[in-house]
Amino acid sequence: MQNSFKPVQFIRYMCLCFSHIFLLISCGPVGKRDGNKVPNESISFVKNAILCDQAQKGVKNATDHLIAMESLTSKVTRDYFVQRGVMYYSPGKFTYENMQMTPEKPLILSDEFFESEYKYIKENIKSYFPEMTSVALTTSSDLTPLNLEDEEFSNLKARLNMAAQLAVRYRNYSCQLDQLTNKKKNDIRPYFNLIDKECGDHQNENCLEHKLNNWKRSSEGHVKNDLVSVCKKIHSEAICLSMLSFSEMKKTMFDFYRKLKEGFQRKIFDPLFLLESKSPYISCTEIDNKKVLTIDLIVKPMDTVRFAGGLYSALAYVETAWSTDNIKLRVKHKNTGDQGPRVSFKEGVTSHVDSDTKSLITLNPKLQGLSLTKTLAHEIGHVIGFKDCYVEFFDPNERKLVYYELDRQKGNIMCSLERGYKAPDDYIKQLADHYCR
Repeated sequence: MQNSFKPVQFIRYMCLCFSHIFLLISCGPVGKRDGNKVPNESISFVKNAILCDQAQKGVKNATDHLIAMESLTSKVTRDYFVQRGVMYYSPGKFTYENMQMTPEKPLILSDEFFESEYKYIKENIKSYFPEMTSVALTTSSDLTPLNLEDEEFSNLKARLNMAAQLAVRYRNYSCQLDQLTNKKKNDIRPYFNLIDKECGDHQNENCLEHKLNNWKRSSEGHVKNDLVSVCKKIHSEAICLSMLSFSEMKKTMFDFYRKLKEGFQRKIFDPLFLLESKSPYISCTEIDNKKVLTIDLIVKPMDTVRFAGGLYSALAYVETAWSTDNIKLRVKHKNTGDQGPRVSFKEGVTSHVDSDTKSLITLNPKLQGLSLTKTLAHEIGHVIGFKDCYVEFFDPNERKLVYYELDRQKGNIMCSLERGYKAPDDYIKQLADHYCR
């Protein structure tokens, strides 16, 4: 049985500001998008070249269809409310259960995923379009009841919105997969696989220490593969295999793992959370026994209105995210200028900072509200010298884009925009140590 139409409830469900759903388009790898590099000569890259060529010639695929469908649905929804002089903002919500964006459950995007999503959403949403369009175009002042199940439609709309934003991310990378494939070397899931197998306080025959101390070459293939993968981040493959064989022979596999873990953390993992560069745009002074770091930020007057609550409210959030009780960041807004980082908005991009000068912050204009503010705080983190602490790469063998976040549960804004809200105190202390000497 259909629900009766409830205007307020419907408005909330049909709102245009799905702010936190845009988190997945809000930041990307720091660096130029160079689509002119010659990719590796592999079947995967040949296929990618064909797909890029098709895209340039206007051949549409599932990602294009999802993006177009979301745009049409939003337009019809917007027309409906504009016709009645109604505007209401409230976030929509949809999360794929199998995509937790952790090393254990990464976000995985593929051609097959988007084809499946497009087929499902198209089949379930098509019945709404004729009536929605009719209502949106009517000149009647009455709130004409729509033949909708409110909760069902809102969930479908949120799912379409999420799928479309994922499609934007995937499509943006479709002609530069050589860069993302090279980043597969940054995949550190084998390290987490080993950590997860550690015994802790619960010793049993299935935990890592027990397996290493009772090593059987023939039955520990997965553990061996992870050990070699972690080792290859530090040493050559030949050295890793030699060390492994020696440890197997001497029955010192646990010592091998312990030393390997220490070396990996020191050389690979810990540097992910260290300041990697020093920006020329930051100055430091001491006021009332507090260190104050100051940076100018150029934002055009026409762009200041994009920030909910005003630009200065957004800058206040950024300052809080990058401050402690004794170390403060101050962001001064400038309308124009050639010196200092500047903000620009560009349709269809994944928000990022240029890699050469780290002076241009490019944001996706579909970001709104807190999502936009948090993205700005994240990108300023790149300007002042910190890296992303998430991993993203393209697997050419399976043609899948893999993405997962580190330190996700700790609120680190450089690792996660969904869970992150500020920089860790250690990050801010590093800033003071580098800029206030």
